[in-house]
Amino acid sequence: MAIHPGEALFKGEKPFPVIPSCEHYAGSEPLILKALALQDRLGPVFDVTCDCEDG
Repeated sequence: MAIHPGEALFKGEKPFPVIPSCEHYAGSEPLILKALALQDRLGPVFDVTCDCEDG
């Protein structure tokens, strides 16, 4: 009988929580503001990472 690897390796352990994926808008203030507005409208369903550095 085949056993799923998750069951064989982690049987009885509490699974990791589901976390939202990260949306990354880099270097553009209009896109960063758009991402933050979308997050504000939709609620905590995704994270926003802002990177305004050139390298």
